Amino acid sequence: LCSQNKTDKWSTLVCVATGFYPDHVSVSWKVNGEERQDWVSTDTSAQQDKATLIYHISSRMKIDDMDWIDPKNNFTCTVHFFNGEDCVNVTNTINGQKGLKLLGFGYILFLSKSLLYALIVAGVVCKLKVIPDNYNTQITHQICINSI
Repeated sequence: LCSQNKTDKWSTLVCVATGFYPDHVSVSWKVNGEERQDWVSTDTSAQQDKATLIYHISSRMKIDDMDWIDPKNNFTCTVHFFNGEDCVNVTNTINGQKGLKLLGFGYILFLSKSLLYALIVAGVVCKLKVIPDNYNTQITHQICINSI
C-alpha cells in the first residue's frame, strides 16, 4: 500500500497484491472502516508473470487531500483470495499523513527568511567596511548589496 501526492487537491493510494496463484482475487477499500467504491479503480483481471506463473493485481483509490493530511483517517486495502480450498483476506492499512502539504510551504518560508537574513548581513558588512589609510590596495570597483 503506497501513496502518491500531487500538486492538485487529490492524492492516490495504490494497493498492489503479488505472488498469488491461481488468479481468483478481488480487492476492496475502506476509509475509516466504511466500505468505499467511488473513486476506486482496480485492474479488470490479475496479470500473470509468464516466467513464474504467479499473478499480481493493483487497485487505486483517489482521495481528497484534506482527508489525506488528517492522521485520524485510515485507509484500508483488502485483497480477497481463493487459493483453491479456502478464502484468504489480506489487509493493509495506512493512516493519513499529517501536514505533508505544509512541509513545502515551511521549507520555502525557511529559505526566504535565510536569504533575507543573508542580504541584511551583507548590507551591514558593506556599510561598516572601513579601509585604513595605510592599507595599500588597488581596488578599482567595490560591489555592495543592500537590502531594501
